[in-house]
Amino acid sequence: MPPSGFRLGVLDLGYAPFTLEIAPEVDALGFSRLWITEHHGLNGCPELLLPLLAAATEHLSVGSGGVLLPYYSPFKVAESFHLLESMFPGRVDLGFCRGLGGSAASSAALLDGRPVRDYEQRVDELLAYMRNEGSEKRAHLAPRASSEPLPWCLGSGEGSAMIAATRGLPYGYSMHVGPDRIAAVECYRHNFRPGPFATEPRVIVSVAGVCAETAEHAARLEAETAGMQIKPNIAGSAATCTDWLQDVQRRYGADEILWLDLSRALDDQLRAFALLADGFELRGTFEQSDLNEL
Repeated sequence: MPPSGFRLGVLDLGYAPFTLEIAPEVDALGFSRLWITEHHGLNGCPELLLPLLAAATEHLSVGSGGVLLPYYSPFKVAESFHLLESMFPGRVDLGFCRGLGGSAASSAALLDGRPVRDYEQRVDELLAYMRNEGSEKRAHLAPRASSEPLPWCLGSGEGSAMIAATRGLPYGYSMHVGPDRIAAVECYRHNFRPGPFATEPRVIVSVAGVCAETAEHAARLEAETAGMQIKPNIAGSAATCTDWLQDVQRRYGADEILWLDLSRALDDQLRAFALLADGFELRGTFEQSDLNEL
């Protein structure tokens, strides 16, 4: 039996034709949230998908997994997600990270000759804008929404864990791009200071995998991922994947797991989501009001 209160969400690479079909399906299956990655040269502008995904679903929280903050104005990021929150109150997550996802040419084009500024300074500016803090000379968001998008600091090491912990932010550990290392999450919990966005540690762990009815089918799907930049953390039957995800949740003390399905075919992805929903008995257990409390 799955643990009581187990939450499972979806991380998606943001290939629009697939993602727009996936969103209503995983919403109906009882998944908790859908985050879109940002990889230039692959999906480009995931923030443009978010209002479409929110409008096509009823319960899912939607968000970025995450905004590559070194490229962008913190004010513009806060402004964009503030607008999304005003349209879909309580359903918007602002995940951000230090990465420069994409080729060197993409990075150079996005920076447009500008130097890469101090990341922690950008984080602090983003949070100040989100709360409309600062002097009268600072730009302020207007009009104010009745709620705020929830910021998530994402990463795969102790550096990102400390940024999240010292600013009282929820933390997303990206196991799908790094090793299975509990040290980062332990660092986050040990150093956490309550803040305006979280009064206690909150952890999401993202993983990548393929899931099918049988181990043999899963092995064929895994073989098709050869050459992909992201490698599966797990490949197996529904029972194998369910057991492994429960083990990840226990070891990391995660409040939630995000599943990035690496199957190349849409039908295989949709089948994997249905199998995982059955394995964790997600259908009928989801209430949107619980999401903000995890």
